[in-house]
Amino acid sequence: SFGVYHAAGTGSATWCDFSRFIFECTELAWGSKPTVNAILTEEYPTPAKRPANSRLDSQKLNSDYGLSLPHWTEATRKVVEQILRENS
Repeated sequence: SFGVYHAAGTGSATWCDFSRFIFECTELAWGSKPTVNAILTEEYPTPAKRPANSRLDSQKLNSDYGLSLPHWTEATRKVVEQILRENS
């Protein structure tokens, strides 16, 4: 098999979901977490046009090679915990 393969954790999240989860992971270490307010893509102007749906699908990786990645929250939590350990 050949072609383009996406390697992304399972599940999906908006940038807002991702930010909120990171702050949830740091709350114990920092003692608090900020409020993250959701906005629409058009409320955050950028020079580049953004697609309405930019989720990565790793199904081809799974079907061709039997590889299944953990849920994005599991992987994110591990990375945040490692960063906190290395910076404490």
